[in-house]
Amino acid sequence: MFFVEDVMISKSLKTARFGCRLEICQGICCEEGEKGAPLTEEEASLMKKLLPEVRSMLDPEQQVIVDQAAVVLDGEGWHTPLMWEEGPCAYLVRRKGKPSLCAFEILNQQKDTGFPKPVSCHLFPLLQGKSLLFRTLRMQFRESCQSACRPDAPHVVEFCREALLRAYGEDFVRKLYVAVGLQETP
Repeated sequence: MFFVEDVMISKSLKTARFGCRLEICQGICCEEGEKGAPLTEEEASLMKKLLPEVRSMLDPEQQVIVDQAAVVLDGEGWHTPLMWEEGPCAYLVRRKGKPSLCAFEILNQQKDTGFPKPVSCHLFPLLQGKSLLFRTLRMQFRESCQSACRPDAPHVVEFCREALLRAYGEDFVRKLYVAVGLQETP
């Protein structure tokens, strides 16, 4: 482990390589999970506001779920709803012959909403967490992402640069680049 500011970071981030290959996995990371994507309170509010614009992209079964709860609040905080327990995110849009994408990502591509998708999703394969004393950042290795962890893939910090900037800011990302030994800083 090492620290950048008040964030305890897994040692694996110093060497990990990752380059998502949506054409291979088809967005399976949005299909797997015990819970929906963690959200900040601001993201939860924004998703509720944008729901009328993304609702039509969803299948009727998904519409029922998001109409019941656009976002979910439990003892662990805000998160996206799932279609069923440990199932896909209710905002996952399956596209014929193309990788699945987040409805909010599609909307942001159509018109710049300033919200490409939840930060926790944008950061994947990096996961944020909290210990008793610190915020944490670690890489999650999934079997479904093996093709993304190839030697010629970019460093995971470079791959997640835009999401890291959203989550932590430019000063943090600059320090993280130095801490993991990357030559170019953002």
